[in-house]
Amino acid sequence: MDFAGTETANHQPYTERIDIVEGPQLRMGDDGRCAYARFCHGPAGDAWTQVATAQTPAEVAAATKVIDECPADRLTRLDPQGAVQEPDLEPLVVVAQDPQNECSAGIYVQGGIPLTDANGETYPVQNRYVLCRCADTKNTPFCDASHVNIGFDDGHING
Repeated sequence: MDFAGTETANHQPYTERIDIVEGPQLRMGDDGRCAYARFCHGPAGDAWTQVATAQTPAEVAAATKVIDECPADRLTRLDPQGAVQEPDLEPLVVVAQDPQNECSAGIYVQGGIPLTDANGETYPVQNRYVLCRCADTKNTPFCDASHVNIGFDDGHING
């Protein structure tokens, strides 16, 4: 499949497109942009369950870890006023592979690197996001995990 690159993702700020998950100690934003990296699942369960049940400092720390490791920035911690709380991340761009699913994944970008569309308009800056490489996403330029369904292979899955 040829990559067209026509953007379909909206430019709406993150805080305007999220659902909020409330827990006794944590609030989490979820905008649904999933790259299927599976970091949202930890030993204590998925991020949504952990946020809903976390009460002890150890439970809050475990939930915070799975939220903060979401490469797509789908999940974020929110303070009581709704402001996004993010980990400090150095700027970094990584071409990702998913050998567990026998496919090549997206391009992971971290550290608040701006992204500009073909018309010169900058998307709202996020601390983390994943760009599509498989050309099958329905949310261009962002990865929507289509690479898993189509078995995208760049020839470097295992190294």
